[in-house]
Amino acid sequence: MTTHQTLLSALTEYDRKQSKKAGYNRYALGHYLKALQNTEKYVSLGYPLRNALTNCFQGRLCDTLLRAASLPIMSKEEAKYGPSIRLPELPDAD
Repeated sequence: MTTHQTLLSALTEYDRKQSKKAGYNRYALGHYLKALQNTEKYVSLGYPLRNALTNCFQGRLCDTLLRAASLPIMSKEEAKYGPSIRLPELPDAD
């Protein structure tokens, strides 16, 4: 499986588990997919996958995706204060 397929599978599995909980946002998967698209744009611009993921996702979802990509999960500092490397904003060209 490619990295994209692995991350997409992890995203849909995470969303499926969340859908069984109270307060589930049925529009969340669309937001996750947009963030995955932004992650891939950052990677295509030459940024490391880990930095792209920590800039586009947060919390448990970010850790889930990092694990799926066989990368170290967010440190306590990253989880509390945000990513250690802030990437520039992407232009809205969609």
